[in-house]
Amino acid sequence: MSAAVKSLYGVRASTPSIPGCGNERKWYTNLTIEFLRRWAVWLMSSMRRTILLLVVSALLVGCSARANLTQLPDAVTFTPITEATDFNIDAELVLQPHPELPNSWQGSMTFRFVSLVDEDLHNVRVAIFYPEQMVEMLLIPEETLVLPPSGRRFDVTPERPEWRFTHTVAAFDWEQLGEVKAAILNPIRLRIVWDGAERFLEIPPSEIAVREPNG
Repeated sequence: MSAAVKSLYGVRASTPSIPGCGNERKWYTNLTIEFLRRWAVWLMSSMRRTILLLVVSALLVGCSARANLTQLPDAVTFTPITEATDFNIDAELVLQPHPELPNSWQGSMTFRFVSLVDEDLHNVRVAIFYPEQMVEMLLIPEETLVLPPSGRRFDVTPERPEWRFTHTVAAFDWEQLGEVKAAILNPIRLRIVWDGAERFLEIPPSEIAVREPNG
């Protein structure tokens, strides 16, 4: 009896099954899932490699930028800030009681820069060269600091000519206060770099302000 005739008499027509079709469909589904899983693993691995390469590249650029900035040219001359015509610069060592260590001081160095140049300064960076006595007495991690850190740069404009840097120094005992102040014997030297130009300046000890809690 044909399927059409069976349907007329209420007999449900059925589609003949293909042996092994269900297993083949399951196998294909599993293969697809496995492919997608491996592709996702490869993609994540590739992304991780890309991110790692970007991080390493950024670190290398930062290290290279720092090395270039701290390597001074031969026979360089540093101009005292009292004679500078392009920048006004203030330096201050702020001393105050340590909030957590009893009978101890903590200090911070603040540098304030004001550009007197009547044009935009792009990609500004500053290298700070501390004298040896200050490095040893204040336990400054490095004799030369490059700011901003990690190779970052910033712009200065006549409308916004001022910028500041502050970094902390190690804690020291009460009785060492006189030694810390006496360590400011030699100038702090600066190398200010921006696109197309640079300046070599120094801050004489007489221009480094020291501020105490009651000062």
